[in-house]
Amino acid sequence: MIKVYDPKDFEDKSQSGLKFKKTGDSINIFNRFGDKIVELNLFYATEGIYCDTWYGFVTNEEYMEVMSGVYLYCFCKNSCTKKICNTQSLRMGMDKKTSEWFIDIILPQLLRAGLKYNAIVIPSDIYARQSMDFFERSMKDNLAMAFPSFDIALLWLQNLN
Repeated sequence: MIKVYDPKDFEDKSQSGLKFKKTGDSINIFNRFGDKIVELNLFYATEGIYCDTWYGFVTNEEYMEVMSGVYLYCFCKNSCTKKICNTQSLRMGMDKKTSEWFIDIILPQLLRAGLKYNAIVIPSDIYARQSMDFFERSMKDNLAMAFPSFDIALLWLQNLN
């Protein structure tokens, strides 16, 4: 089992009222209304795979706070080279400004931390799916693939060197 950190370290600094709960190899993040918005799963970290699953409606502010804080911290701490971004249950997309922020600020940090392969599980919601093309555009220097399910994405990553 991988020891990550105390989630309270991030909760105390939350700008948007996020709450964090660590359970086993997962960190669940809830918005100020108590709705789970993302789960960071380190179950496959021993295989070098970092998994994040997004749920429901996530504001741009919440997304940016998660990505620049606990998400980046856990990815870097666990020396992963592969990741699955599971957006199948996401119900909204990111705006252009947030997408560009990810490409310009977060992606270079992930690449410096060792990211080589990114599997994206496409959202079932049409509005969320429309904004997902920024992931494909953002991965110009490494391999990104879109998948209809988590299981297929995981299998692809597990078969890569």
